[in-house]
Amino acid sequence: MIKIIIFLLLYVPLESIAADDEEVKVSIAQYRGGRDAAISYTFDDGLLEQYTLVFPELEKRNIKATFAVNGGWMGCISAKKVCMSWEQARKMAQAGHEITNHGWMHKNLTKLVGEERRFEIQHNDTVIFEQTGIFPRTYFYPGNRKNEEAIACASVDRVGTRIRQIDIGSRRNARWLTQWTDSLIANRLWGVGMTHGIVTGYDAFPDPQVFWNHLDEVNCRRDRLWVTTFREVAAYMAERENLVLDIKRTSGKITVTFHFTMDKELFDMPLTLLLEDLPDQCAVTVLQDGRNLPVNLCRRGMVVDFSPWGGPVEISYASSITKIR
Repeated sequence: MIKIIIFLLLYVPLESIAADDEEVKVSIAQYRGGRDAAISYTFDDGLLEQYTLVFPELEKRNIKATFAVNGGWMGCISAKKVCMSWEQARKMAQAGHEITNHGWMHKNLTKLVGEERRFEIQHNDTVIFEQTGIFPRTYFYPGNRKNEEAIACASVDRVGTRIRQIDIGSRRNARWLTQWTDSLIANRLWGVGMTHGIVTGYDAFPDPQVFWNHLDEVNCRRDRLWVTTFREVAAYMAERENLVLDIKRTSGKITVTFHFTMDKELFDMPLTLLLEDLPDQCAVTVLQDGRNLPVNLCRRGMVVDFSPWGGPVEISYASSITKIR
């Protein structure tokens, strides 16, 4: 009799355990890829050494940055400053860096009105587009001087303007840069670094090797840091703030529909869905518009990039743990 009982236990049918739908959390990750923080390196005034020194160092590390140029200064050679050419700016744009608007002649927008202010902003837009083939969708205030009226004017047809930044130059050493990076991660912040001169010029580094070493350090932490252009982070954050999720749950499946009314010509960044509290060893499949979307692990769960302009995202999952039926 005992042998028969053992035989029956060995051949009991098994089935997968579907995850508890109510326990699985679905949200838009604060930063792309589910990273803890973001950094955008921005370089002002279109100085020549930003092309000759910074650009090669960024390319070595596959870091994309934002260069804010004054169209009226391009190619300028004077005792005060030497600026890059349009050909050099175009080469950086073709490599994936952002070339954006810092005013035509670096004029204080708070002191301009009417046509003069419109020209300072829009003429620079036009020339940047003519020279690089990419219309600038961000704006950096010359001298960081701004008021509500200036912000309103500069924000038209933009994904964002640079409101806050931290200077990275003559006052910074290796310890400070490491602490800054640590603070961004700990507090889940977007850091916007602002740099002008590298070896010469305004706020230049005593030793630029300190900055190159900092870039190496950041590069080693890209599992936690989203390092990209100002435009990409600004667009992502605006999309995330304005996207409304409609989540429907059935056994082992979640369907996420999006309500999104932003301008598709401006806001075209993929967003990241964050799936938390999935069971261990869970098999996850994600579809949008009939396509399988890659699913990756992050520190908080699983993440998948999707288009906010696409159809519903269908998430199917089941644990590989089994139970007796």
